[in-house]
This record gives sequence, C-alpha cells and structure tokens, in this order.
Amino acid sequence: MYELKNNEINFSENDAAMLLKFSRENTGALPEEISQLIAKFAIIQDGANRIIATADIHELKEHFPEWTKLFLDSRNSEQTRRAYERAINLFLKFCEAENVEPVTLKYSDAVKFSQSPYLTKKQSSFLPRAAESIRRDLAAVSSFYTELTKFSDSKINNPFIRLENKPKKQLTHIKNVPDADELETILENTSGIVKAAIYIMAKRGLRVGALKYLHLQSKEGRTFFNTLTKGKEQTGELTADIVECIGAAGLQKIKPFSELSTPNLTMKIERALDKLAAAGLITGQEAELKINGKIQTRQISVYSCHSFRHFFAVNEYKKDRDIERIRKLLNHADISTTQCYLQSLGLIFS
Repeated sequence: MYELKNNEINFSENDAAMLLKFSRENTGALPEEISQLIAKFAIIQDGANRIIATADIHELKEHFPEWTKLFLDSRNSEQTRRAYERAINLFLKFCEAENVEPVTLKYSDAVKFSQSPYLTKKQSSFLPRAAESIRRDLAAVSSFYTELTKFSDSKINNPFIRLENKPKKQLTHIKNVPDADELETILENTSGIVKAAIYIMAKRGLRVGALKYLHLQSKEGRTFFNTLTKGKEQTGELTADIVECIGAAGLQKIKPFSELSTPNLTMKIERALDKLAAAGLITGQEAELKINGKIQTRQISVYSCHSFRHFFAVNEYKKDRDIERIRKLLNHADISTTQCYLQSLGLIFS
C-alpha cells in the first residue's frame, strides 16, 4: 500500500486517509517515521482543503448575483417574479443583519430565518404576517436554493428542505371584501388612473398585474380586450361603463395602463385606500408604521388591490352560482382553484 524510501512515502490520497484514521485510532501501531509522515501529510492536506474551500466560496459569491437574476428571469410572469424577488430580498436582509453568508448557509441559519421578524412581521408595520404568506415565502426561498444547488454543481446546499417547524396551514379565513356602498365611496373619492384601475378590477375582475398589458380594440360598437395575467393570455369584452371610466380618466384607449409599472400602480391604489381609511370613510385597522425613523400608529385600509377582484367574484357568483362561468371570468386554469377562491370569500364551504 505504501513504500518508504529515502525518507519519502508514496501512497494515494485514499490510502493516506485510511492510514491517518488508522494511526489516530491505534496509537503506536505504526512505525514512528510513518506516523510522523502521515501527520505532516494531514497538516498539508488540511491547509490545501481550506485554500480550496476559500477559493470555492469566493467563486460562488461572484456568481451569486448572476444566478439570482437567472432564477428570477426564468419565472413565468411578472407577478410571480416579483413575489419570488420579494421573498429573496427579505432573506438577503436577514443575511446582512445576521452576518450570514448566503452561499454557505447552514440548517441553523434557515431555522433562524424562518422564525425571524424579517419573515414573520410585515415590513410596513409590526403586524404579524399570515401563515400562508410565511409558508409561501419560505417555499420561494427553498425553490431558489434548489436552483442554486444545480447552478453550483451541488457546492451550495438547500437547508430549507429539512425545515420542520413551518407555520401550519390555517383554516381558510374569510377575506375582506368591500360592499357596494364602500366601493361607491372609494370611486367617489379617487380619480384618474387610480379610479380607472379600481373600476376595471371591481367590474371585470382583472388582476392589477394584468392592467399594464391591457390592450383594447373596438369592433362594431363593442370593446374587446386581451392581456397577460400570471404569464397566461386572457381575452374578453369590456362593458361601456368601464370604457367610459377609462376615457374619463384621460387614459389612452388602446393601452391605457402601459405607462405605469405594476408596483407603482399598486402603491398609488393602496395609498389612496389608506387615506380613505384614515379619514374613516372605509373599513380600516390600526397599524404601527415606521415613518421618518419613528414608530407611529396609523389607521390603514383592510383592503388591497386584490380586494376588488374579490368584489367582482362575489357579485358574479351571486347572480347564478355558476362556478364554471366564474372560472372563465377569473381566468383560472382549474375549477378547483375557483372553488378555493370562492371558499376564501365565504361563498361556498368544503
């Protein structure tokens, strides 16, 4: 297995590892000169392994931004991409605050992140996040690390797949939906692109992410549309009142929302809703917000952009309780999605 000649020893790395283990477990079993050479080899090998590991980490850190962008760009839709990006950014904020290196993430780090305020508290306030949101973001970061494992030829591991104490799935809670009077109040107290966006979401059920890609076409006195929603095409017809609202807002009739990004439009709508809640005009809830570095208690709206899609679903379902018709209007791929959606609105029960 080895040969000692002129104070030199020749053996393979595997043989050396076996001899090192043997010499440590059986003190005095090998000649002294062999034991000394094995010890020297162990020191050299440990040093080499550290150099290799450091070089690997440096290379992984160099590629990390590139791989992150590649992962996000491969998502199917802008909305999905933003959801994954939001989850990854929360995770990276945690890493920075805790001085954790993302490319050498340990299981204990993953556990700590899953319990940290970065994940469990809303960033705009100190209210706790819903269990579904926490589970969704953990799943997003886990998917990200699964891809990093592939990109790095398994030099980066995914410790999130071993997490055990994830928030449990909760029974579906009934979501907040404005009633007809509140919607009227909201429309009376908003204007321009915000009012037009709310109107079309409430009256046609489009997602806010679909508005940027909305394209209108008039034919024989009717207005048809096509758009992209979660990476899928959606087509249909808009009623005259919706078209009139778009025109009254001063928006172009072909691509009315194309000039404003989805995040900016969402921010404008939700700020308008918060102002109405603070004025006591619509339903609100107290939240602690960090404003100019100081914590202040404010009244914010219980509604979001998606609440208007909920309003549309509720009103359409009450017309004839035809779930298949609702599925087509909401552009769901599977009717089971529509059933879960209606269940979350308290319209049907499992």
